[in-house]
Amino acid sequence: MDKYNKSIQHTWFHHATWGSPERKNEGVGKVTWHSLSEDGKVEIVDIKFGNKLYKNVSVNKLVPTDEGSHSHPRKKKKMNVKEAKQKLAMFLEKNVPTNPSKWSYYKSQAKKKFDVYPSAYANAWAAKQYKAAGGGWKKG
Repeated sequence: MDKYNKSIQHTWFHHATWGSPERKNEGVGKVTWHSLSEDGKVEIVDIKFGNKLYKNVSVNKLVPTDEGSHSHPRKKKKMNVKEAKQKLAMFLEKNVPTNPSKWSYYKSQAKKKFDVYPSAYANAWAAKQYKAAGGGWKKG
């Protein structure tokens, strides 16, 4: 299974009989719910025989009578507190110029060139000039 795929494709059975001889007289049951692991395996089902519903039945106790295939959307992985703090810290870190004097020069040029500073246009122009002159950025 591809962990980046948006759904989990799997094969499972719609109907089954009991695997033990003492329950064979119940006939064929209909699966109403099934578990699903990340790798696409069904291990537990809820199955209904007539009016009686059996919950959390291991598939090892059943004999499938027909099979089908479908997919389910993957559940989003919950982020733990440590990961959340790391992502927030990375987001909050500021970009710092690797050559402050060069950045200062292009910022002053932008102030002369544009009527409004700071503005998105003026900063974009200054950053483009700074980068073209060999400037870079680092997290700081």
